[in-house]
Amino acid sequence: MPSIDSLAPSAALSLPTSRSMAYKVSERASVPEKNSQHSDSLWHKLGREYDLRDISLQGTAQLSQELYDAGEISLLDHAILSFDPNRLPLVGDTFLSEANSAGNHDLIADFSARIELNRQMGDEKSMANNERVLDVLQRLEQAKAGPFSAIV
Repeated sequence: MPSIDSLAPSAALSLPTSRSMAYKVSERASVPEKNSQHSDSLWHKLGREYDLRDISLQGTAQLSQELYDAGEISLLDHAILSFDPNRLPLVGDTFLSEANSAGNHDLIADFSARIELNRQMGDEKSMANNERVLDVLQRLEQAKAGPFSAIV
């Protein structure tokens, strides 16, 4: 019988391995399609509650949190959407669109500009991530009209 010292630490402690942890993270990264009436009404409610063409960083973070908590967006999309560059002073402003006098941004214009910049730089991974977030924002815009008008 092998000694405890010869076993991998994760096996000895019944801890998940990095491979199993990566699987669980990637499992959560994609959110299953939702077609329920509740899901549609949530998109309608949030679409009407938040003005994506004039939204603060705090409003963006709250919107993102609500979508994430409801299981409508992945953790990665939540991180991209709710990122606050002001919390990292060395990064500076990461918005490509101009803020208005209240400091609010047009998220749809900003993510469209990010996608174009990603395209110009050949950054396909960031472009795919930003396109996915833009799809979420456009779905919210479309959902304003009614709970069943959003394209799933």
